[in-house]
Amino acid sequence: MDEKKVKILFVGLDKAGKTSFLLSLENKYSQLYSLKPTKGYERRSFETLGFDISLFDFGGQERYREEFLNNERNYHGVDLLFYIFDVQDRHRFAENAEFFEKIMKILQEKNENPEILVCFHKSDPDLLQDQDSFIYQNLQIAEKLVKKHFTGKPTKFFRTSIFDYSSLVRAFSAGLVKIIKNSTAIMETIFRDFIEKTNSNGVSLLDQDALTIYGASDQDPTTSDIIETIGPNIVQTTEKLITYQIEKPNTIVIRMKGRCFIDVIELDNKKRFYLIIYSRNTENYQKINELLPNFTLTIKNTLKNLMSS
Repeated sequence: MDEKKVKILFVGLDKAGKTSFLLSLENKYSQLYSLKPTKGYERRSFETLGFDISLFDFGGQERYREEFLNNERNYHGVDLLFYIFDVQDRHRFAENAEFFEKIMKILQEKNENPEILVCFHKSDPDLLQDQDSFIYQNLQIAEKLVKKHFTGKPTKFFRTSIFDYSSLVRAFSAGLVKIIKNSTAIMETIFRDFIEKTNSNGVSLLDQDALTIYGASDQDPTTSDIIETIGPNIVQTTEKLITYQIEKPNTIVIRMKGRCFIDVIELDNKKRFYLIIYSRNTENYQKINELLPNFTLTIKNTLKNLMSS
């Protein structure tokens, strides 16, 4: 990866939902109703922590899949690849496996070693709530098909749906964190120190697009689930308040089985970030409130340094 430049690919069969995934991630739901098949590829660009991100959404029709595979420029220098697998269309599972295998083979032949994440897309919430739904058998079959073609690389699978915004954010953030982790390594010490001093269960930092920049938590998977569900929704709500020119909160406290503390960080360039802290321990809330201002200031200064380097 070139310093501060990141190349991301979104690939998969036609009708897998690649473009709808990205539009939903950007909250552009109105465009979903007029979507047409992607021809060739569409490029999106954005910036985070001083990184220039180029994202390529490749058309999944057969002719465009062949163009993708035969043009070395498409996958040269790729840092992160998302394979979008439609788990509702079982008739195309073999076709998915074949295309995925070809991609893995070419990457290996060209000595390209991107992070690879597979999204089992259209895992809609209502289907996952029904234990008798066909989706569970489909997920098992799809996972086995994909795992066959991972050669020595750890598998990272996500269940995503445009009807579950947090699932999209969770998958995309996981990939982003992997490729900017060297730049955020300093945050590990800061986060772990805060968790130890306050006896909190987890801390996460999100940008104003609700993408997770860094996170640290205990071994309980519930902690991550709580933070990854609450975080994006809080960011979305606060950003809407700002868009509508309504007074925005600087600090939010959510009472539940435990408590979530949310602090908003605004930099001089008007970029906003959100700290999410979760704790089940009712006896440490005073300590969190006591240390949170200095913790927030430390993170703010760290972000400034990262974005100016």
